[in-house]
Amino acid sequence: MKYALDTSVLVRILANKPQPLAGDVIASVARRMADGDIMVVPDIILPGAYYAMQHHYGVDKGTIINSLVLHETRTGCAWCACTEVCPPPNCF
Repeated sequence: MKYALDTSVLVRILANKPQPLAGDVIASVARRMADGDIMVVPDIILPGAYYAMQHHYGVDKGTIINSLVLHETRTGCAWCACTEVCPPPNCF
């Protein structure tokens, strides 16, 4: 099955916060992927994640952009068809 991750899920994966919610989300996504499911991050989600990381976690713009690029590079995923998840520890 293919699942589209929403903004809150992406932010929890990238920030690994707040705990224990982030840990639960990461474990759930990892379980589904282990079962052969595909996780997709639609590009429309990125602006919301960008804003949430700035507003709720006080992460500066450059760090957010660099972390998203690092996440994509490290996991080998494209944002419109993400099949990997950023593992803990957090990206920031």
